[in-house]
Amino acid sequence: MNRFWEVEDISPFVKKETETDVCEEIFCSTHSRTSIGRYMVMLPFLEDVSMLQDNRSVAFRRFLMLERRFKRDPTFKKSYSEFIDEYEALGHCREINEADDDPTQGRYYIPHHAVLRPTSSTTPIRVVYNASAKPSSSAKSLNEVLLVGGVVQSDLFTILLRFRIHAVLFTADIAKMYRQIRVTLCHTPFQRIFWRKNSTECLRVLELLTVTYGTTSAPFLATRCLNQLCYDEGDRFP
Repeated sequence: MNRFWEVEDISPFVKKETETDVCEEIFCSTHSRTSIGRYMVMLPFLEDVSMLQDNRSVAFRRFLMLERRFKRDPTFKKSYSEFIDEYEALGHCREINEADDDPTQGRYYIPHHAVLRPTSSTTPIRVVYNASAKPSSSAKSLNEVLLVGGVVQSDLFTILLRFRIHAVLFTADIAKMYRQIRVTLCHTPFQRIFWRKNSTECLRVLELLTVTYGTTSAPFLATRCLNQLCYDEGDRFP
């Protein structure tokens, strides 16, 4: 009789937790706001960050290649330097001393290069951070240990319908959207870059303090913070 009922019984449905669910849980349980209202997030790691091998030498070689291009193209070097200067002036990065590193602290050095857009009136040069760089074929990159996160924004059909609701509509762009969001300081060592204006100067190590374009989780974190702003301030600013 027991076997009869066990065969006929419908097993309870157990929903499997997806990476999207995990990413959402990490965001909800760890995000915060600074004293001026700026959002601060943690990087949503997929697995133990100890899986990341030391990639310092790889990032350094890439930077030396960038410096050789600077020597060939002074105009390119000037635009690149102005971009990094602005990054520092806005407080979006900070210089660190590697001698102060905790031996147990994970870290990752992001190689960077630039894409030229001469037709753009606002950003003729765009610095690209390559968080997919690996020290070897068997190692993992930063992007491979980060969760991608789900699609936060509305689907295209919903957006098109919303365009038909009102007689007048406005579109706008958020300046430096990713860089409006801070990354918690315990995770900024995973966003290090090399920099110096001239090859005769001492090599500097900068930690990017904001959500960084080129990391897998950046689109999710940026749009998720925008939605969170609506949840937090929607009553005050409908």
